[in-house]
Amino acid sequence: YGDSVKYICLIMAMIIAFMGASPTFASNIEVKCPSEVNVGDTFDIVIKVSNNESLSGFECQVNVPNNLKIINVLGNEDIRKKAGECYKADFSDRNALISFMLINEPIKSDFYLATTTVEVLNKYNDTTIYITSKAADENANKINIDSMELKLNVIDNNSNSENNADNKNEGIFSKIMTFFKKLLGLGE
Repeated sequence: YGDSVKYICLIMAMIIAFMGASPTFASNIEVKCPSEVNVGDTFDIVIKVSNNESLSGFECQVNVPNNLKIINVLGNEDIRKKAGECYKADFSDRNALISFMLINEPIKSDFYLATTTVEVLNKYNDTTIYITSKAADENANKINIDSMELKLNVIDNNSNSENNADNKNEGIFSKIMTFFKKLLGLGE
């Protein structure tokens, strides 16, 4: 009985050691972003990285459709200082890029990556934001990270008020026409 317990403990120790050698997850991005926005609003896309690797290189792209416009990207100041010339946080109207390479001090914990500020220009039926990332460990081995698609519901409150104004104008116009028809004896 004692030998079988030792054998089971040895197998369990090997399984635990193997599980420790192959992490449950590598690195993943976490994104905070509203699911519903109004035309004319600005909103933030906040990106954090959950990490259990020794991460030395990272690149993240945020791509928005034509009804949105990127107006700012604010990166991680601590990482920027450590990466120096190997840090980039740049953007255009439709794309944001945050990348860095750390040669001497890989990141071995979770971290804040960046905040991208976006303006809502108009309503579009398929407002999807695409976020793609790439990472590498300290030996330049690729770390797999899933891409993300964020679907936004865009509300155009202005179109409702314009429709209401048109309806009011049609109502007033109709009343004026009815008044003149009665005045001139042309009917109603």
